[in-house]
Amino acid sequence: MRKAVCVALLQVCLAATAALSGNDSSADTILKASPGDIAVLPCYTNGNVTPTSTTWMKNGTEIVVGNGSTPGQRLSVLHDGSLDVSMVIPGDEGSYLCNSTLPNNDTFQARVLLLVTSGPENVSTTIGPVSHLPNGTLFAHRGSTVVFNCSSSSYPAQRLTWALRGASTSNESLVSDSKSWLGYSIENIQPSAQGVYTCWANNTASHEAANKSSELLVYYVPERQPECMCAAAQNSSQIQFNCSWFGAYPTPTLRWVEGQGAHGHTPEVTDNLSVTLERSQLSGGQTLKCMAEHPVLGTGEEKSCSLTLTVPRGHPDCNCIAAQDPSQIKFTCTWFGAVPTPKLHWEGGHSYPSEVTDNLSLTLNHSLLSSGRTMKCVAEHLLLDPGQERSCSLTLTPPYPKGDPLVTAVVGTSVTLTCTETTSFPPANTTWRKGLQQEEIVTGSKYVVSVEDADYKLTILNVSKDDEGVYFCRSENPLVVIELEVYLTVKTSSVNTGAIIGIVIAALILGTAFFVAKTVYSSRHQICLGGGFGQMGERGDVLTLVDSDDEQVFPDTVPQLPPVSNGHHTALVQIHRIPSSDHEDAGTADTSSQQQEDTVETEEPEDLVSF
Repeated sequence: MRKAVCVALLQVCLAATAALSGNDSSADTILKASPGDIAVLPCYTNGNVTPTSTTWMKNGTEIVVGNGSTPGQRLSVLHDGSLDVSMVIPGDEGSYLCNSTLPNNDTFQARVLLLVTSGPENVSTTIGPVSHLPNGTLFAHRGSTVVFNCSSSSYPAQRLTWALRGASTSNESLVSDSKSWLGYSIENIQPSAQGVYTCWANNTASHEAANKSSELLVYYVPERQPECMCAAAQNSSQIQFNCSWFGAYPTPTLRWVEGQGAHGHTPEVTDNLSVTLERSQLSGGQTLKCMAEHPVLGTGEEKSCSLTLTVPRGHPDCNCIAAQDPSQIKFTCTWFGAVPTPKLHWEGGHSYPSEVTDNLSLTLNHSLLSSGRTMKCVAEHLLLDPGQERSCSLTLTPPYPKGDPLVTAVVGTSVTLTCTETTSFPPANTTWRKGLQQEEIVTGSKYVVSVEDADYKLTILNVSKDDEGVYFCRSENPLVVIELEVYLTVKTSSVNTGAIIGIVIAALILGTAFFVAKTVYSSRHQICLGGGFGQMGERGDVLTLVDSDDEQVFPDTVPQLPPVSNGHHTALVQIHRIPSSDHEDAGTADTSSQQQEDTVETEEPEDLVSF
């Protein structure tokens, strides 16, 4: 049992001395004691005079009168007038008044405020859910919810406070309340919340304090899996395998496993583990696996990555495209799926630097390119012996558009011009242009530009005489620009009308001739008997029907177009026109190479035949 001797404390804490008059009194003295302690409340302390009588009152009620100690009682007056309280209990707290009479009949009063306090005691904390390390440190998983609880016993009142001392804070108060129990929680806890958590218990009456602390760490692992890589070692006969898993706290444990785990390497506490193997031990299709262990991960929850050594069966893919700079061309070489990553380099008149990559690009100026030049990409792999490299190549070829250089159309119809480009590499950019200014043609109300496989078509709608002229099918690749010239001739609709009229007149003539011939034949006896021909014979007049071998040929040569850039020339066309009484349009003669007709000449008799 604790004993508190309060006399010395009271002497220090007296705010005033008692006056030697009946009306004077000293100021209140505050005395603190705990349950079970012995408390002595002082009365007259100004000298060595012993009071003749002393009376003590508590909260205005007389509790004890005496001139000396009374053994066996819990409350007793000592010889100097002090009040002795043995075995203090919580009910002893209150305001006490001492009235003392001195030998000279002077009176003295003293006030004492007795406070009965206890604690804080039995400070207890719980933090969870957490795991315990051997040194007593706690750790939680990042993203989890952690609950903090604290309790303590204290009389008459207490105040509990949770505080954090972390890397960036010093005794930061998190929550506080005047309760016997205090709770606090953190949802989705992050590494910034790790530190030393302390529960403080303060007695609001005695201002006594107690605390209990626990260090809490926040463990976490990266969301991603470990990364496995392999590359050539300094020794050409070896391959180095590397496993990394950065960002875990604390540092993970990594271990390489070959195949199905039959040949495991010694695990190491590190976030970057390398192992070197002889190439003779490796082959295509073999798998190496890296296992990552961490306190956050339970058994069977380990993270891993793996490498399956692979040499693709095929060859790299070569291609070329236009670069951002119009004066350049970009060559690309890809060989995806190789493990480890292959080494690629370009060859083509020069040997360019090699790179460990599965996608290698090379940009060259047009001035360095020529027709027939071959660019070759060579792929090397760690599992391939020298001389077994894979490769692909590109041979540069200029464009060569082909098509009909002469096209004829009739006013009011639609016509389609077509050119074909199949030889260019890199693929050419083919467009249709019009006139000597070569204005590019785009799809609109007049023109329709379309592409079907290798055919580039230009459809001209509602053709008019203004559409007549030269058109260019222009193909361009980084090597050269080649154009196909197409000349469009536009004819009016009168050409067809004249042909139709000629056919109708010819039909009428044939019909009339047939009718006359039939009439003459049916009346031949009358003509003969009537002497018509006879008279002619007697006079020596002869009617002769002959076939004419004369033919008027009108040679007309279509002007020859200049040679086109692709080496084709327009054809020389001979147009033969036949004189006609009804003046047929020369257009009918254009559709055939030569046309001949037989004409019948009839000699009129000098005399008329009479019937």
